[in-house]
Amino acid sequence: TMNFAYVRIAGTVSSDARAFKEGGKVRSLRFMVNDGSGEISVTAFRAQAEALAEAGKIPNAGDRVEVAGSLSVTADDDVVMRLQVPEQLVLTRAEAKITPLDEITGAMVGNNLVVEGTITAVEAPKPQSKQPWVIRIADGTGEREITFWESIYADIQDKVLLIKGTPVRARVVVKTYREQLQLSLNRGSDLE
Repeated sequence: TMNFAYVRIAGTVSSDARAFKEGGKVRSLRFMVNDGSGEISVTAFRAQAEALAEAGKIPNAGDRVEVAGSLSVTADDDVVMRLQVPEQLVLTRAEAKITPLDEITGAMVGNNLVVEGTITAVEAPKPQSKQPWVIRIADGTGEREITFWESIYADIQDKVLLIKGTPVRARVVVKTYREQLQLSLNRGSDLE
């Protein structure tokens, strides 16, 4: 009975928003919001998604949001909210706690973290390679690699600063590759 209802929800973003691109522009966004009683998927398409990206309002895990939109309820009671007006998303960023590099463990796989350090090396993928970009950073407690794909590199604002000695802050996801811990960027804007 709530199909097409226009509602307002408030809660915490469960995981970083997924942005889907086409022709270099954000064409849709999807993120999950949990209000303590349950979780709902929120989507934004075309103009709304692009406006949120341009305004720097793509939600990250832990952020608080208030959002209004219309509900789409399927026959099996799967509920999705569609954001229709970008101004209907009020975003309050979660305070970023810096995680020292030596404290990152296998128990953190799947977690989103903020790390800081100084670039010690930058490795670009070879032409025609399927390898990611790799940036090594050190923070005085240890050293780690941050990896990202060419599409994310294209979104990094200050590419000229990707050189040894540059201080950086990055929002990363902890992953494993060949049994080694790896820090991975989801978006170019996650590297400052």
